[in-house]
Amino acid sequence: MSSIEQFNIPSKLEAISNNGAPLDVQHMNDAVDSFGMETKEFGIEECKDSAQRIFTPEVMENWGQMSPEQRQKLAAEYAESVAENFQLVDFKGLSVEHMEGKNGYNRGDGIVHLSDHLIQSQSSPLQVVDTITHELRHQYQIESIVGHHNVPFETRAEWYAGLETYTSKAPWAEDPVGYKYNPLETDARYAGTSVAQALAKDYLIG
Repeated sequence: MSSIEQFNIPSKLEAISNNGAPLDVQHMNDAVDSFGMETKEFGIEECKDSAQRIFTPEVMENWGQMSPEQRQKLAAEYAESVAENFQLVDFKGLSVEHMEGKNGYNRGDGIVHLSDHLIQSQSSPLQVVDTITHELRHQYQIESIVGHHNVPFETRAEWYAGLETYTSKAPWAEDPVGYKYNPLETDARYAGTSVAQALAKDYLIG
């Protein structure tokens, strides 16, 4: 599990409203930016290329024999590439930390926080790729909310509303858009899973 930790932005949704008019929020998957690219696909193909370049079949095969330092170096290199692919304005690197119950998190502070168990244990490198992509996608979302990236108004509004209701503590049955189906999580899961699946396919069949 991964998450967005508390990040302080203006509390009123009107801060990104369309001149005070009621918000007409459509599903993010239908949003298209001014370049004609679906927002949810932004940077994903580049991340797939980065993952395949860094996590080669040789790396995948030898991951179990690598030291934690070697694994962390590869993870940090991949994080830097993902930050470039998402064109992040504020990226401060990778921080490997001890965590309970999660693989990583992001606070919108430019740091991708990764659980040490992904580096120190026999976890799959695919999980490392998935988690880093997922958490830096959250950084992209936060930067988009505050206006650093050119995303459709509807997407920015949906992500802002998702941030307002975001929680990983309440059972999703009681708060169905609090975490599992929150638009921030569905978008980040799509990013991480897409890249990890592409890397797995490349490893299996070339």
